[in-house]
Amino acid sequence: MWSPTDIISSLRRTAAPVALLLCALVLSGCGYGFGGDGPSVLAAPEGGGLPTIKFKSVESPTMHSWLPHIIRTEMRDEIAGRDLARWVDSGRADYELAITVNTFTFRSWITDRDDDTMLYSASMAIQGTVYKGNSNEVVWRSGVLGYSQSYETVQERVAASDLTRELARRFASAMRQAF
Repeated sequence: MWSPTDIISSLRRTAAPVALLLCALVLSGCGYGFGGDGPSVLAAPEGGGLPTIKFKSVESPTMHSWLPHIIRTEMRDEIAGRDLARWVDSGRADYELAITVNTFTFRSWITDRDDDTMLYSASMAIQGTVYKGNSNEVVWRSGVLGYSQSYETVQERVAASDLTRELARRFASAMRQAF
C-alpha cells in the first residue's frame, strides 16, 4: 500500500525527467532550431548549385597594408567552407561582397615594473554588404561585427589573422540567419 510519503518521493524522482522531456517537445514543436544550418541570404541560381560571389571591395582605413589580404583570405575560406557560395575572381558573379574595416587596434595592456609589456590586446570591427551582381542592389548588410582577444606576443599579423578568422565565422553564421 502506498503512503503519502512514498507518493511524494516517487513524484520528485520522475518530475525532472518528465519536465525535461516536455520542454524538449515544446521547443521542437515551436520551430526553434540551431541557426548554423538555416537558409542562406545568397539564393541559389535558377539552374541549381551554389551561387557565385566575388569581392567588390575591402576597405581598410588602417595603416596596415597587409590587412585586406588577410580579410580576403579568411572570408573566402569561411564562406566556401560552409558551401554558401562558390568564389570567382573576375567576370560575372551572382553576388558581390564589400567589406569595411571599422577599427583594428593592437595595444599593450599590462606591463611589469620595468615597463616591459606582458599582455597585448587586439580588437577589430568590420561590416559587410552583399550586392546582387547584375544590378548592384543591396541584398544583405551584416551590421557591425566586433571581436577582441588578448595576446602574450607582439605579432600584429597573427592577431589580425585570429581576429579575422573569428569575424569571418560570425559573418558566415549571420548569413545563415533567416530572421
